[in-house]
Amino acid sequence: MTMTIPTAKDASMSSSIRHLQSTSAMSTASSSRPHAIFSSINNPSPVTITEILLHIASFLNTRSLRTSLCVSKDWYTTLCLLLWQRVYLWHCPDEYDPDIGPSFSNLRQHASLVNSLDVYSHKFPKSCGPDPMDGNKPLFFPNLAVLKIDTHYNKSYKDKEIFLFMERHQATITNLTLSSFHTVELTPILAHELPLLTRLSIKNWDFHGLPSVFMDKYHTLWSRVLSLSLYQFKLFNTDHEAWKNLGMATDLLEQAPPTKLQELIMITNESGTDRAQIRLQLLFILNSPNLVRLEWATRCVECDYETYEDEEVVEEGPMAQMARVIKSGRFYQGRQQQLESLGLGESEFTIQDLDIILNSFQSSLKELSLNSTNFDEDSWTLIKGHYPGYLSTVTVLNLDDCLLLGSQVQDILCSITSLKVFKADYIKESDLEHDHDRGRSWVCLGLKELSLGFIRQTRRESDRGQYLFLEQLSRLSRLELLNLEKSTTESETDEDEEDEEPDRRNPVVDVDSKCQMVLILTLAEGLDCLKPLRRLRELKVPMDHQWDGDEQGCKRCVWTEAEARWVTHNWAVLEKLTNIPMAKGVKQVLEERIKISRCYR
Repeated sequence: MTMTIPTAKDASMSSSIRHLQSTSAMSTASSSRPHAIFSSINNPSPVTITEILLHIASFLNTRSLRTSLCVSKDWYTTLCLLLWQRVYLWHCPDEYDPDIGPSFSNLRQHASLVNSLDVYSHKFPKSCGPDPMDGNKPLFFPNLAVLKIDTHYNKSYKDKEIFLFMERHQATITNLTLSSFHTVELTPILAHELPLLTRLSIKNWDFHGLPSVFMDKYHTLWSRVLSLSLYQFKLFNTDHEAWKNLGMATDLLEQAPPTKLQELIMITNESGTDRAQIRLQLLFILNSPNLVRLEWATRCVECDYETYEDEEVVEEGPMAQMARVIKSGRFYQGRQQQLESLGLGESEFTIQDLDIILNSFQSSLKELSLNSTNFDEDSWTLIKGHYPGYLSTVTVLNLDDCLLLGSQVQDILCSITSLKVFKADYIKESDLEHDHDRGRSWVCLGLKELSLGFIRQTRRESDRGQYLFLEQLSRLSRLELLNLEKSTTESETDEDEEDEEPDRRNPVVDVDSKCQMVLILTLAEGLDCLKPLRRLRELKVPMDHQWDGDEQGCKRCVWTEAEARWVTHNWAVLEKLTNIPMAKGVKQVLEERIKISRCYR
């Protein structure tokens, strides 16, 4: 069988069409083996597969896939399962945009294939409600397991169709993500419905000062949910309300049956919360004896009535309160699992509290996140000196936005062999040079994700620091995500130096002084050193340069066709580039297979 396809506007799709023709002919000859057929078309390079799917998706909003591509029934059926498995509805219900999601009729036609649905809308899309063309029959996905509803920050109005939709699918939903809801709206369905629900994530959840709902009415929910994520939530609206109801809420928690939670994430507002709410959150943690992962990010903030300003109270923060219950032995009462992943970011702590917590979990902890805390040289010295076991067991270490110096970050990279994910602020070229002269190098060769800034301290007359940095990166052959956004310079360039004529005799001195002390990733500056990173999927660099070959931009930093060819040849699985300055033509070529974006600070 040959395949007929409507005239393609984009000539770049021709290779994809030829590939589809060959696979279609093959599928006709072997229609009795649909799974083998699809595995054979799933093996070509990611570029080819991406082009094929983009080409097919371009027809979804204007005509049916079946009439656009004449292929075997087995091939079409298998491909439909992939195309409709996850659906996004990110459009206004009154202004349908065919470029964002499938048409309403197509959505209803393929409802049985949808397993995951993402809805991002001010109101619930009319496409998910009653259909006036079909006797007001509501939309129903019989196999829907994953549902995500984000109604922005609009709490004042919720379309009743949202709750009717959840009720219709209560028998199949296992994973639910919601944003901006009141407790009174969610209680009827969360407390009594959704029997298969195991994962629940809610952002901006307002309890209206009704902790009894959270503690008491949701017992049936906590008895079956295994993963709970709460972002920007409060049990009480005011400090007065918290202290007034603290005794009642404490009694409810202490008398409540234990939860079945294995994963608990509680991240409150950036402004922090009061000690009463932190105490209740800790009681909820203590009532979850099966926890394997805990991420508890908040800080204790109380009003100083002399200055009327909020001040952090370290001795009542989450780490201090946790250390006290660990020391008293209450933390282990009824505990059936040991924590393997612990996150206690966003707050300050004492070295004594950190010592108690690390000592408690040293036999089980594999992931540690202390981002945005006062983790400093003394904290690292404590781990290195008293808990050497961590140096061979910790796989995830997040120390982003802490108080570590570059020399201590470099020491971590040269000490912990088991790291797979590491995040920190920066290292300096002097740190690299110092360790290189001592014969020390990074030992975390299994890293898959690295977020780290590089700070240049010298001018371009010496590129030794940058090449030492690239040399260490080149040894991380398993790296998949590399984030260098925090790379910068240690000091600003003097105005007098900016006016000086560059030394034309020295080829490493650029006419643009902005690049004299910045990490540059071009072939001329050592990009080829990173050739071993063949598994790299995402690269982020600092946003310090002008884009798109602007005449005022730095010619030394801009990617040319040479860099584009090099990336295509050496980083075959690369999916995303962020903040890379490149000429317009080069950007257009790479955008055919790579997502290119720019971060705004």
